[in-house]
Amino acid sequence: MRPRSPAERIRTLAQAALNADETVDQMDHILDDLEVNLVGLNKAVGTMEASLEYFNQTLHRLNESLEQLESMMGRVQLAAVTQGRRQTAHGQQNAELYPVVALAGPVAPQQLHLQVVERFEVGEPIEH
Repeated sequence: MRPRSPAERIRTLAQAALNADETVDQMDHILDDLEVNLVGLNKAVGTMEASLEYFNQTLHRLNESLEQLESMMGRVQLAAVTQGRRQTAHGQQNAELYPVVALAGPVAPQQLHLQVVERFEVGEPIEH
């Protein structure tokens, strides 16, 4: 390999400097674009955090409402059972609960009336 002349070395160094300068410009553009994207991502994450906080508060309120509803339903069921068992005939307590009619789908009013009536026995009260 022959030694390079000073002019060739300067040309090589100048080309290397131009290449480095172009690389630095490209990196500046990439970093500028990255900064814009990171700012947008930061805003999106902030919005998501606020939405999650609101969602968490909503779930907390829903949980409190469900607890209140469960408490009310327990009191309603207890009142219904207590009232159903305390109906008296001639001073005696009726321990049986009345039959409940459960329907699987829509029923014509006439058919519903027949199903309910068929469950009752009509008789005369007997005194002891």
